[in-house]
Amino acid sequence: MATRKEWWLKKAVGLAPKTEPWVVFHHLTEWQRVNERSFPEPWGKIAENTFSNVRALEITYRGSLLSTAPRLQLIPAELGSENRKLFEKIKFENPAWFPLIAGARFGEHPDSKTLASELRWLSKRWLPSQPLLWQNIMPWPLQACVMSAKTTDDLNQMANMAADGNFGNINEWKKAEARWINETLTDEDVLSMSDDRWPIDSRLSKVGFPFAAIGYPSIGRALRSDPAKQLARLKEFPRGRMHSWIARNIVWWLSHEVRFFEDRAYYLNAWREFSPTDLREILDSARQIIEPRWITLDGILENSAVNGMTSEWVDFLNWLGQQDYDFHFYEPNAVIEEIVHHFCADPVTKRGLLPILTAAAVSGAKCFLSRTSLEVARSWGGSAKEDALLLAFAREDLTNQELKAISGQVAGESEFLDHAIWRAMAIASKVSFTRGTAVALEILRTVSLDSEDRLAALQATRERVIEYLNKLPSNLQKTAVWESLKLPPRLG
Repeated sequence: MATRKEWWLKKAVGLAPKTEPWVVFHHLTEWQRVNERSFPEPWGKIAENTFSNVRALEITYRGSLLSTAPRLQLIPAELGSENRKLFEKIKFENPAWFPLIAGARFGEHPDSKTLASELRWLSKRWLPSQPLLWQNIMPWPLQACVMSAKTTDDLNQMANMAADGNFGNINEWKKAEARWINETLTDEDVLSMSDDRWPIDSRLSKVGFPFAAIGYPSIGRALRSDPAKQLARLKEFPRGRMHSWIARNIVWWLSHEVRFFEDRAYYLNAWREFSPTDLREILDSARQIIEPRWITLDGILENSAVNGMTSEWVDFLNWLGQQDYDFHFYEPNAVIEEIVHHFCADPVTKRGLLPILTAAAVSGAKCFLSRTSLEVARSWGGSAKEDALLLAFAREDLTNQELKAISGQVAGESEFLDHAIWRAMAIASKVSFTRGTAVALEILRTVSLDSEDRLAALQATRERVIEYLNKLPSNLQKTAVWESLKLPPRLG
């Protein structure tokens, strides 16, 4: 009889081609860590090649325009046949794998023709709006194109340009790689990347760099950039794709690095250099280069809290909340109460505050919104309706009947069920353990298993509920239970 580990392993391998890569790799690496053994091949080798940056080109930048990116890494144009041989052993069904497959094939025979064919192949099977996991399998010429595309038409247009030789060939790509490594990058390379050269062109061996192929540059702990100087340089820089790339990196440096550095206070303080007008200009430029994904709001709210929640800050946050970001907080901020007040006073004109308040509630902030404002938000439909439903779980006067009705709506209408359930439990559990458990169990009871995705979400919810219940305070903390078990008197 198969052990539980063997059963799980067989199930995971069977589901992996149907699941998003980041989900697979998360569970795969965690399984290897816990069990101290390798995942079955070819998955073990695929994971190793995906997350090992041994083959990456280390490139140094020496200039003044990109103070947040002194070092850059690129995956070489030519990678050999190993990745292609690994991927062809598996029949992938989830489209999120297709860019990696294209990268594996292109890396074996990189030239202008294969670049064009892989871009056309992707245009028929993959939507650029889907999240992209590129890591260390996608060579830079293909990665620059894929990360610059917003539509399938963009992929086809770039395929035509590649076929015509506008993006160069393998000989020019290798000469460019040698130049970047041996001569380093300078401000001339940055300034030369005008929009007509984006994402790449045939002149990179002489000047320029495929910045479009860089997801997010690594930032060392010792780096200390002056926010005021960064902003001044950006304002002097001509608007265009390169301007947007730099703006996006400023946002990354200020927002995302809060999570990774121990000197969190330094980065929160750095936000104070930027006014709402400055932030809007930076964020508006940043989203021109890549579709919005996610952003932490700790620094922005720290700024507004220190400088006062003026109408200018409220208007900025209202605008920001309508830019399709996935918002996160690491710590609740007292200024959230003021944002709640502004939204409840006029939800129609301040609807952009709703997703920010939902993210704050998930992080543990008290977001007690009026019933009237929540009813208005539900009438908007879409993600706003889901946010309003979830925020209702934060109301202390929520009845059991309302809880069941809202849980049923979340279970039946949420497009991304697993994510919705996680947020629902996070918000409800801030009121009480009992409410958090009740919400999860009610969703489990009412969810409709009409697709494989919802079945996977149901299983993930079950695991989350089990983990959640295991964290509940022990009943032994109750004096009556302790005494009924005839246990010895407590010490102290």
